[in-house]
Amino acid sequence: MDMEGEPFDRRLSRADMLRLAALAAGAGVVAGPAAAANAAVARLTKESGRLQVLDWAGYGNDGGQSMFKAYVKQHPQNKPQFTYMTNEADALAKLRAGGHYDLFRPYVGWVKYFAENGFVEPWDTKLIPNFKHLNPFMVKAGQYKGKQYGIPEDWGFDAILYRKDKVHPKARSWSLLFDERYKGKIAWFEDPVENFTIAGMVLGFKNPWNQTDSQLQKSKNFLISKKHLVRTIWSSETDLWQLFGSGEVSSGATARNVLRNPDLRGLPAASRHPVSMTSS
Repeated sequence: MDMEGEPFDRRLSRADMLRLAALAAGAGVVAGPAAAANAAVARLTKESGRLQVLDWAGYGNDGGQSMFKAYVKQHPQNKPQFTYMTNEADALAKLRAGGHYDLFRPYVGWVKYFAENGFVEPWDTKLIPNFKHLNPFMVKAGQYKGKQYGIPEDWGFDAILYRKDKVHPKARSWSLLFDERYKGKIAWFEDPVENFTIAGMVLGFKNPWNQTDSQLQKSKNFLISKKHLVRTIWSSETDLWQLFGSGEVSSGATARNVLRNPDLRGLPAASRHPVSMTSS
């Protein structure tokens, strides 16, 4: 079968695809419902042979390509083909709609969900030569019932994105997301775990990542009391970028790499990683 006009002289088995994916150092999760494994083999006769990747917008043109450097070097005519997802719910919808992807990169908190629902297959870590060099804590986070469903590929800090011409932080604190001065111009991320953790930090809890029932109730009450400040709760970073560009939002929680996005070029935007555990 031709691939963009060039002949593909050998069909890849599913095992071949997994081996080639391993060369990429792991994109996170191997996709494709387990119940459809046999059908997947049959579909290879119709596939182009290119590695199908479901990923976040922007990753295919920066971090995504460098991640697949070894794969592309060995197969220069078969560069990964990217389909973009706006969030994990969008990825789930694409999988349920019949999308066939070899790899996709969800937030680690979703690994268990996808594994339980049969949308992913576990990795054979013996096919990944550098697996033994990965951070054990992160490796464990990708496991479910003793199997490795997620391979840690990248990590980073979430931070506050803000417009320097409109926002003037008093301190490097998450309290900027609850600042009364910017009522109606703040965006929160649609992730209860992150929001409760941030609230715990602002409230000064010793371990905001593992709150007691009493602390969780305090975090909940705090978030509810501050909800009136929020312009929107975003689920897709592309929505946040557009809100920043239009001026509807001037501060919000996001990943630190967001400043590399071309949609923010020309804007007086800055990213700040909070260091204060309490409000100020």
